[in-house]
Amino acid sequence: MTLRLRNDNVLVRMHSDEQESKGGIILPATRSKHPNQAVLATVVSAGPGYYPEVKALPKRAEKHGFERVERVGRLEFISTEVSPGDVVVVDSPHCGDNYGEPEERLRIVRQAEILCVVDGVEAGEAV
Repeated sequence: MTLRLRNDNVLVRMHSDEQESKGGIILPATRSKHPNQAVLATVVSAGPGYYPEVKALPKRAEKHGFERVERVGRLEFISTEVSPGDVVVVDSPHCGDNYGEPEERLRIVRQAEILCVVDGVEAGEAV
């Protein structure tokens, strides 16, 4: 089966967020003080990009000095800025949608949920 992503959707594999204590006990991420903090992920696949929508302003915007746009059109194409193999920081461990088996840790996120690309780090390497 081949997964072909559309628009600015990105398939990422979340890095393990478990930590090991000094005594060798593995602490799951649910015990973290900050459960919604940004996490590392590796890009598996990315969609081509998208055309943003241009929406007309409501009539009430005219009285506030905005020009009314009569047409609804599209702007230029915005391509996806990440590629497979990139290590990225995503907004939170709960962003996007789960995909596949839980042990695979795959999620489909929007490009806007990717905060940055981490250079100089290999996929699966700890930071």
